[in-house]
Amino acid sequence: MTIAQRKQQLRLDMKLLSSTIALEERERNSLEIVRKVSTVPAYVRSDLVLGFVPLASEPDLGPLYDAALADGKVVALPRCTDDGRLVFHAVGPNWRQQLLKGRWGIAEPVPSLDMLGELEQAGAVVVVVPALAFTPHRRRLGRGKGYYDRFISANRMPALTSIGICFDYQIQVEIPVDEHDALVDLVVTESTVY
Repeated sequence: MTIAQRKQQLRLDMKLLSSTIALEERERNSLEIVRKVSTVPAYVRSDLVLGFVPLASEPDLGPLYDAALADGKVVALPRCTDDGRLVFHAVGPNWRQQLLKGRWGIAEPVPSLDMLGELEQAGAVVVVVPALAFTPHRRRLGRGKGYYDRFISANRMPALTSIGICFDYQIQVEIPVDEHDALVDLVVTESTVY
């Protein structure tokens, strides 16, 4: 099997596994992930949190964004562009009402919100990164479009920390990888920080 075929098979396996997890368990574990992320030193000292709007199968980080905004941090959420990039828009305390269904059926901030400029000017930045699976060595299996791989690779800088977010069951011993697949700096689950 090629790397692409192995990735596709693992994506199917992870989606099937995810469909077996009860909503209550997902909600409980999401809150534990939020607690863990909020104690990560890079998050604590961050000025800007680049988040994501979760799909139903992904950890809900809404309470993290609410706390970040209450603490005076800037929170920005992504939109997918036609040219394959992620652009982040700053959101406010009513961020849940500032979303529309976007490309790929994923909720995105309305385009009229302020788009972030150069991240080098932003101070300490944390980007939380979703995935179908991670390894303990911080390898990531996304959904196959490469948005986060391109974003992480293009924004490597000392002031930016990428934190992979997933549930324990999404941790895999090994993930097939290509040259363009970007490592994250940390992975946080409900029980562990890798």
